[in-house]
Amino acid sequence: MLTLSGTAATTPRPELPAEPRERLLAVALHMHDTLARLPWVVEEIVGAEGGDCGLAPADAVRAYRTIWHRVYGDLAFRHAMRRRAEEPERKRYFPDMLTEADADELPHLAALAGRWEELTVNYATERQLGAVIDGLLSRAERPR
Repeated sequence: MLTLSGTAATTPRPELPAEPRERLLAVALHMHDTLARLPWVVEEIVGAEGGDCGLAPADAVRAYRTIWHRVYGDLAFRHAMRRRAEEPERKRYFPDMLTEADADELPHLAALAGRWEELTVNYATERQLGAVIDGLLSRAERPR
């Protein structure tokens, strides 16, 4: 997270096209090119095969992809939360979007709806990402 935050803070925002598809492509390519200038990030994760973690090459690549999806998902979620905070009249997110029909189909989630804020207020990215990494390492095949 610090790598991405520091990079975002020091990377200039590019000129973006007006057409939505081209804009999305430009942003995705900019993100790709920016991260491509940080090969050590990928090397540290994929290179875990030869390090203390002892991951086989295929597991190291899968670990990189899983970690990337987890980090990206967290960043996308945080961005959405900031946007929703700017529009207080909008339904924020789960559980506000649950309907009575959803409650019938999703009884476990509906039961937690009243406590959602209490249960999520202490969410810690470092702890959860650590749990993902622990899970990846515990299931990985060791190199032969």
